[in-house]
Amino acid sequence: PQKHRRLPHHQPRSHGPGHPAGNPARGKRLGGNATKIPTDPWKNEYRYRRLPDSSPRPFELRCVGPDGIAGNEDDRVSE
Repeated sequence: PQKHRRLPHHQPRSHGPGHPAGNPARGKRLGGNATKIPTDPWKNEYRYRRLPDSSPRPFELRCVGPDGIAGNEDDRVSE
């Protein structure tokens, strides 16, 4: 199984439920004070995924890491 590094608590968070990894909200106003989808330290958009109801967590927040490629060992995943 692939291991993921944890996102530090001080990293920006996704704006909330309803923004799947494909980010259909791109270019749209997100509400509140947010005007664009937050980016990680490498200028890639965070990826938000709602988890199944059976999961102990309601969502997963993922950062593709410095190489910008999803699914490899430098990805960082919220817990």
